[in-house]
Amino acid sequence: MRHALRHRPDHIVVGEVRGGEAADLLQALNTGHGGSLTTIHANNARSALSRLASCAMQAGDALPWEVTCRGVVDGIALVLHVARRSGGRFVEDALEVCGYDAPTGHWITAPPGERPDTQRESRTHTHPPKEVKA
Repeated sequence: MRHALRHRPDHIVVGEVRGGEAADLLQALNTGHGGSLTTIHANNARSALSRLASCAMQAGDALPWEVTCRGVVDGIALVLHVARRSGGRFVEDALEVCGYDAPTGHWITAPPGERPDTQRESRTHTHPPKEVKA
């Protein structure tokens, strides 16, 4: 993961995250490598978020759990849970990542496109127009 980042890619595709390399992936996703893709084994879409944070905690220089979860929220926009059935793969669940509630330990998610307005700010930061004097 770190060697790939030295080539300054626009996007990163990681075949599977299993351990401490998840911390490097989250760092990359939160420093301008959006639009990236990876896979992780989990029982459902929501548990994939906790699994990704747990894998990131396996890094030698792991950050505190709440900080790692915030990195997951900031770096991951959408989680798809894909299952194998009848010889094919099917999307069983899709979640938009909205936040992490540290006191309860729950991920705040919504179906894609149905993000509550009261949740985390938009991923695209827009600024109000400024008056320009000529």
